[in-house]
Amino acid sequence: MNTLWQEEGKKFNPLVERFTVGDDYLWDTDLVPFDVDASIAHAQMLKSVGLLNAEENTSLVAALEEIKVLHSQGNFKVRQSQEDCHTAIEQYLTEKLGETGKKIHTGRSRNDQVAVAMRLYSKHRLQIILNELSKLTREVFSFVKQHERVPMPGMTHTQPAMLSTVGLWAGSFVESLLDDAKLAQEALGHTNANPLGSAAGFGPPVFIDRLHTTAALGFERPVVNAIYCQVSRCKNSEIVVGALAHIMSTLARMANDMVWYTSAWFKFFELGDDMVTGSSIMPQKKNYDVLELVRARASMVYASLYALQSLGQKMMSGYNRDTQLTKVEVMKCFAAVESSMEIMKLVWEKLSVNHKQLTSACGPEIFATDRVYELVKKGMAFRDAYQEVKRHLNEVSKEDMEQALAARTTLGSPGNLGLEYYEILVDI
Repeated sequence: MNTLWQEEGKKFNPLVERFTVGDDYLWDTDLVPFDVDASIAHAQMLKSVGLLNAEENTSLVAALEEIKVLHSQGNFKVRQSQEDCHTAIEQYLTEKLGETGKKIHTGRSRNDQVAVAMRLYSKHRLQIILNELSKLTREVFSFVKQHERVPMPGMTHTQPAMLSTVGLWAGSFVESLLDDAKLAQEALGHTNANPLGSAAGFGPPVFIDRLHTTAALGFERPVVNAIYCQVSRCKNSEIVVGALAHIMSTLARMANDMVWYTSAWFKFFELGDDMVTGSSIMPQKKNYDVLELVRARASMVYASLYALQSLGQKMMSGYNRDTQLTKVEVMKCFAAVESSMEIMKLVWEKLSVNHKQLTSACGPEIFATDRVYELVKKGMAFRDAYQEVKRHLNEVSKEDMEQALAARTTLGSPGNLGLEYYEILVDI
């Protein structure tokens, strides 16, 4: 079957077809329901401006709803020869409805079709991300409250530094996730604009009611400028994946800390046998592969972000085929973030705390700064107290950790985590 643009009877070089289409048609399967929704809104708008009659609109909407059902059943496929889901949908309508099916493309281009489908897709996936992010944040916050006062050596430069707590360590992820949620909300806000009706990027030479489709599709506003409707596709992809990258950065820090703290060198935390893998040669091994893979996936998301940033800078204003490659990067990143959040939520649920090992790891050296401030409280200048303790480090002894924690009353410190600041936010 010919593409939408191909003249009947003309052959298309198969190598060119394979190269230009690539695996885009496979990824487009996920866009089908969103393109259908946009097509329904478009058909209803065409009726409202007199470009379709009531019967044509009814037939088109019914056939489009059929496609959604077929897709949900796994029975609507996009073929390589069709290039994309937009062609597959239009050809289905034409085969089923004849001349009426051919009218669905009035006033639009595949350029604005894919732009609006990707925005609808991203809106949907961002809402899922925000929901899962909320679940993960609540899980980590629950862990914080359970282990708020468990002593733990605070680390700087990968060396023991000062007295900390498991609550302070885990609480840093709560606040980071809350910031990530704000960025995801901002990305959702940017995505919530309608490019449909811009056609190829110059508007169609017939009146299209863009405010009609904007309202019908639940967008907050239209993307006004027709050229920017095309150009903004790259920018929106960058913004969306940028927000996802921040989430992955937080997850990677979680995972990396846990890789260290579950190791034989620390043994601060542990996961059960149902959460770890083994070795084909070393029978004693317990490998925390889930953590390593989360850490690695963060790097892959950042690689996608760089690809999007680089790609968007090198095109003349307007649509260019380069933007086809943004789709796969966005979709891959959503999949990576969703699966990583899901596994990290399970990790926090299952993570056990080795109180004895944590307490034992709090050696005398982490109380050196406490000793400095004991001298400061007695009137000695800080720098003199610092030098005094530094000269006699071998005399610093391990202190009562409960008392040491109780003395740390500054907001956000181990003795005063300020959890009340998170209580309301975590429940959002």
